[in-house]
Amino acid sequence: MDSGFDVYQRAVVEAAAVAALSPHELWLRYLALAGTADAWEVEGYLCGLLTMTCLEHNILAEAVNERLEELGHRPAAPYRLH
Repeated sequence: MDSGFDVYQRAVVEAAAVAALSPHELWLRYLALAGTADAWEVEGYLCGLLTMTCLEHNILAEAVNERLEELGHRPAAPYRLH
């Protein structure tokens, strides 16, 4: 992965891979949790090209973690505190 990724961003990408979520599937789950970024912004974030606010990152992390729990895994995407 590119060095432009921060620790939280990288963790979401890795957790989404474990959850076998495509960027589109993750975006749909994120929208269901009231995320406001469009599909291109989410994909850009997952590729390390864009940043997200703390709130939007946390909604994305929650979407990944919910899927991991559905699959019987522990939540792996960390939440930002600031």
